[in-house]
Amino acid sequence: MENYLSGALIGIMMTYLFWVSRKPAQRDSDDNLILKLPKLYTMFGALIILAGITCFVYAIGFASDNDQILSGIVSVFVVGFGYIIFAKGYISNICVSDEGVSETTIFGKKKLIKWGDMTKVKFGKISLELKMSDPHKSIKAHMHTIGFNELVDKIELKTGITRLNMGVPS
Repeated sequence: MENYLSGALIGIMMTYLFWVSRKPAQRDSDDNLILKLPKLYTMFGALIILAGITCFVYAIGFASDNDQILSGIVSVFVVGFGYIIFAKGYISNICVSDEGVSETTIFGKKKLIKWGDMTKVKFGKISLELKMSDPHKSIKAHMHTIGFNELVDKIELKTGITRLNMGVPS
């Protein structure tokens, strides 16, 4: 019974994520597309961070001496993993403009790939990420990103690389 419940819950979440990614992207004041992951990523990341903090509190207050070190190390990794997921949903975004595609990373850094410099665009069937590259850098957009299809359409329009050549499922 538990296996069916877990499978159903994962199926519902995946269906929701694919459904929400088909929504139109936000636009900024310059009419650029702003693509972000769904808020579910931010909430899930916050829950993982909370679990890591709980593990740390357990390590300090309740664990024996041997378990304190292990619990402390595990809590650091869990909080770090949670931060990555939280930041991907809250901080990170992709901006699609007439100049090109830019990404704000989870650390707040920006990188830009101009349309004319884009040399490779490939979709990973396992990672579900669209990787756009120039000779020096790459930007990845996950298929769950809100406005993903608008990004693919804009790449087709600006570079001439078709959805089929990218490997993006229709």
